[in-house]
Amino acid sequence: MAPATIGLLAILALPWAARAQDGGLADALEELNLPPWRMPAVAREERLYAVQSRHNDLAGRHEATVGGSVQMFGGGHLSSRRLHAGYLRHLDARWALRANAAKVFNSLNSSGRLLLARRGLVPDKDYGRTALDIQASYNAIYGKFRLTMDRTFYFDGYGALGAGVIDLRSGAAPMLTGEAGLVLWLGRATGLRLGIRDEFHRERTGRGRRARHNVMAVLSAGRLFGQDRG
Repeated sequence: MAPATIGLLAILALPWAARAQDGGLADALEELNLPPWRMPAVAREERLYAVQSRHNDLAGRHEATVGGSVQMFGGGHLSSRRLHAGYLRHLDARWALRANAAKVFNSLNSSGRLLLARRGLVPDKDYGRTALDIQASYNAIYGKFRLTMDRTFYFDGYGALGAGVIDLRSGAAPMLTGEAGLVLWLGRATGLRLGIRDEFHRERTGRGRRARHNVMAVLSAGRLFGQDRG
């Protein structure tokens, strides 16, 4: 085919090529014009990864906590509440070493008062008075949630295991401890900790020694110290 003929055909094909290109661009723009609950087709086809770093840096920092807890199970005829303080040494974003100290306040609950009123009996309970323990804590989940369009909170889901000693009415006893919960970060250095804690030890009563679980709901506030490199 003569070069002149090829050039003529190319000139005639330019309008169709331009319209095809404009159509492809229009289709791509239309694909982006989606409601907020839908994803573009390319995003649905590709594997996406979370690449955002932590909002607050934990590695090498210290954290002090204060709070309280209420016994949920294992109290029998007693109602136990605690004031506690803690210290965490964050080794990195995942792992931390944690020390806890607690003062226990005991009182008769409704069944204990009924037992005392009707039978004149005081519950045979080897109640705790103070407790100390050390734990290894692991942040298994890190994420965020949004309450409003411009307010985002970050959180860590954690689990902790450890051992310590509890001062009972009958004397000191070793105990194993476990805790799981969430740390809600209210800023880069302030956190609110909500968890469920279990303490396992052996108590001494009039019927001999027996194993006991103390399951408590925990609420505490914490403050980070040290340099934030984030």
